[in-house]
Amino acid sequence: MQAAMPYIWITIMLVSVVAEVSSYALVSVCFLPAAAAAFVMGLTGAAIWLQALIFLAVAAALILLSKTVLRRLLKSGAARADVLVGQSAIVTGRFAPESGQVRLNGTLWKARYINDNRIEYPEPGEIVEVTGVDGAGLVVARKEE
Repeated sequence: MQAAMPYIWITIMLVSVVAEVSSYALVSVCFLPAAAAAFVMGLTGAAIWLQALIFLAVAAALILLSKTVLRRLLKSGAARADVLVGQSAIVTGRFAPESGQVRLNGTLWKARYINDNRIEYPEPGEIVEVTGVDGAGLVVARKEE
């Protein structure tokens, strides 16, 4: 079992990256450094129980730290989503049904397009308006002229 542990930690790292990229929930990202720490411990020959303890401790610490930081940001208003609503964003890539990408204030965002009963989606370079926030992504619609 000891010989298989590095592969288990690598698998956990890959799964956490895929989960984070597909969800943008900022939860599974905490497991990446935790698995990396356990992986390094495994390479040094640490016992399986110690690797697991390191993984759990690092993951718990990162989750608590991120929760504390996010709570402070929310109290300060720096992470308030309502500030984004009504702003203009530029479409940076073609929208597939329902999803695409926009640039707002220099930052790339995953975006969901609200169809206004038209079949065509906004083209790259087109300006859209942020109408809401959905998790870590934006909801956009064509800008009213």
